[in-house]
Amino acid sequence: MADEPKTAPKGPADPVRPRVKPFPLKAKPKSKAKPEREQSTIQFPYMDQDAAISVARAILQGGGVALSRDQLAGVMNLVANSGNFVTKVATARLFGLVALNAGKYELTDLGFSILDSDDRRQKAARAESFLAVPLYKTVYEAFRGKQLPPRPLGLPA
Repeated sequence: MADEPKTAPKGPADPVRPRVKPFPLKAKPKSKAKPEREQSTIQFPYMDQDAAISVARAILQGGGVALSRDQLAGVMNLVANSGNFVTKVATARLFGLVALNAGKYELTDLGFSILDSDDRRQKAARAESFLAVPLYKTVYEAFRGKQLPPRPLGLPA
C-alpha cells in the first residue's frame, strides 16, 4: 500500500445540489403527420341570434337610419375595431337583420320585423332569420319531418 499514489480525498461534489448523471438524449419518435382538416364552405355565425338582434336594436335606437361603422359602434358602446363589435355585426348580417349599403349599416325588412311589437310578426321573423343562416337551413332541411338523433351522437358528417 505504500506504493499507491496519494490523491486528494473525494468529498461531495456540491453540498447544495447532489451530482446527478444526465439522462442520455433519445431521439424523439417521428410523429405521424396530422391529417389536414377541411375548411367548411358553409357559413355559420359565431354568436347566437340574440346577439344579432342586439345589433338590430342598436340601429333602431340610433334612429332606425343607416349608420356608419363608428356611429353603430358608439350606439352599441363598443370600439369599432374590436373583435366583439366585428363579430356581432357579422352575426347580424348572417342572420339577415342588417345590411351594409354604401358603407353604412341599415336594418333590413327582416330586422325591422324581428323588433316589431306584434308577437306573431316577431316570432315569424325569428324563424325566418334562423333559416337565413346557411348551416342552420341545411340541418333543418336534412332533418325536416324526421326524428333528431339522440345526444351525444350529433349530426351526420
